[in-house]
Order: sequence, then structure tokens, then C-alpha cells
Amino acid sequence: MIAQAQERFNAELHERTQALERARQEAGNLSSQLQRTETALQTEREAGEAARSDLARSTTELAQLEERIAGLTARLAEHQSQRGHWSRSTSTPGRPLSTTATRSKTSASRSNAGTSTSAGTAGRTAPGQRSVDRQKPRPDAVQPRERPVAGTPHPAGKGGGAGAQDRPHATRRARYIARDSGRTPGVADALRNEVRNVHFGNQMLVELTTLTTKNLFARLPAATPASNAAGEGFYDGGPPTLNPAVAGVPDAARPDRPSRYRSRRPPTGG
Repeated sequence: MIAQAQERFNAELHERTQALERARQEAGNLSSQLQRTETALQTEREAGEAARSDLARSTTELAQLEERIAGLTARLAEHQSQRGHWSRSTSTPGRPLSTTATRSKTSASRSNAGTSTSAGTAGRTAPGQRSVDRQKPRPDAVQPRERPVAGTPHPAGKGGGAGAQDRPHATRRARYIARDSGRTPGVADALRNEVRNVHFGNQMLVELTTLTTKNLFARLPAATPASNAAGEGFYDGGPPTLNPAVAGVPDAARPDRPSRYRSRRPPTGG
């Protein structure tokens, strides 16, 4: 009886010892799993902080980009608002003049014509002017030419480059050409200004596109050769990655890439 009780006690003790060992192993597994979970949680927390800082930086960059875009848009609108005030002078290309300058020029020419008429009646003309009585008859579409007085700037709207006040025939020829072609004077200047406006708009568009592209590519994750081989990210200048199936195989042995030195036709005898 005592021997049987001893055996049962030893068997039960052995079972409990094994159960305790299994419980100790499970506790170790749970501890290691808890440690891995804490590590993963810490990593996620750091990634969240990095993402938050990246978001703040991106927001700041986006605000700066919006401010720059607003400034460029304002410049473009200011430039386009001057399209209705084209210059009829070629002395300063691209410089818009107000239409009041043309009106003042017309009134000045009329007043000069009246002065020369009265002076011609008296037998004397002002310096730099000629009597209207000696002028040849001209079409109504062409205004009387006025000779500028030496040392005075040329009136607005009668340009033609440096020294235009010494050769007013250029303006007269332009008026004749405009009359004969059925166009109003200043159409060529208007077309040139239109081309400049389009060129300026293209420059603004290129600058905006460059800024947007730089901002987008700055937010892309850095690519590695491994991610490039897996089709993720972009190639960042590392060693080129090849298809593992054809890596190290010469070109002549590749079915999809025959050798460039292989002849396309068999050699002919002779």
C-alpha cells in the first residue's frame, strides 16, 4: 500500500512539474510577445511623430507655394490688364502707352496746323514747320505731317527707334501702308504686344509647373535598388537592377535580346 501510494504521489508530482514547466514557457512566450508588441508600438509612435512633422512641413511648403502662385497670378493679371493700352511706338518695345497720348498728339497736330496756317497768311512760319499752302494735297485718312523742332522730344505715338524725330517719313510710310492694306495704324504693334503677352504667360506657366513638380517629387519616398527592382519608388542613381532570370546571361543567349553583332542574313559564298 505504501509503495503504491508513493508511486501515485511521484506520478502526480511529475505531472504537476511538467504543467509548471509548460506554464513557465507560456509566460516566457507571452513576455516576448509583449516586448515585441511594445517595440512595434514604439515604432508606430515614432512613425506617427515623423509623419506629423512631415505633414507640418508640407503644409508650410504648400502655404509658401500658394503665396508664390498668388503673386505670380497677380503679376500675370496685371500684365494682361495692360493689353488694351498698346503702344503705337516702336522706340520702346513692349512699353504700353495710354491712349490719351495719341489723342494729345492729334490735338497738337491740329493746333500746329492752325498755327502754321495763320503764320503762312502773315508770310512767316514757325521754326521747323512749313506753310500749309505749300503742302501737297493728301488723302483725308492721312494727317498733315509736322516737323519737330530741333532739340525737342518727339511727340508720343510717332516713334520708330532712335533718331525717329529726324526721319518722320517712316511714320508717313507706315500710315500709307496701313491705309492701303485696310488696317488701322498700330496693328503691328498690337500683334507684337499680343505675342509678348503670350510669351509672358508661357513663362509663368513653366515656372508654376516647375514649382509644382519640385514640390511633388520632394514628397516621394527615397528609392533603393531593392524597391526599384520590386517596382516601388523611382530609380535614385544606384546600380541598375536586372531581371534575376536574365542577370549575368550574355546578350547572345537571351531570346528576347539577340546580339547586335549577329548577322541578319547568312554569309554568301564567293
